Amino acid sequence: MFLQVMSRRMLGFGLMVLAGMLGAGSAEAQDIRYFVNQSTGLFEITATATGGKFVVAPTGEKIVVNKVSIPVQGRTDRAQRGETVVTQITGSGSATVSVVYTTEAGAKKTIFAGPASLPLVVPQTVSLSSNLDNLVVSATQGAKTVSRRLPIGSR
Repeated sequence: MFLQVMSRRMLGFGLMVLAGMLGAGSAEAQDIRYFVNQSTGLFEITATATGGKFVVAPTGEKIVVNKVSIPVQGRTDRAQRGETVVTQITGSGSATVSVVYTTEAGAKKTIFAGPASLPLVVPQTVSLSSNLDNLVVSATQGAKTVSRRLPIGSR
């Protein structure tokens, strides 16, 4: 009886150690978010239709961009060419990140592909060229990939 109890305890302890080891090494990219940077703060690009307008609805969240904490002031449904978009990839650990766009001819072109530490926040101006469209950011960790297209349109 003592050996059975001891065996169960050792098995339980072994499973806890194994779970801890697996959890420690498996960080995941959780989400890709886009924000339009305006003078009043950041506006998250969401799937909620706004007709290109900025909807003011402060969230209380702040995103650190180039060492400056900027408040999230609301949402919009797209970025316009020439605006600064902040891309945020949440998570921890290291991921393989790629940024790809589709040309007018339909060819896929890679802007960036390589390893990156998470979380990652990158501000970038949206190209004025309509040749640079269907911009997609992807992050891969292990067997999990998250991808998101940046909606670009006029206001």
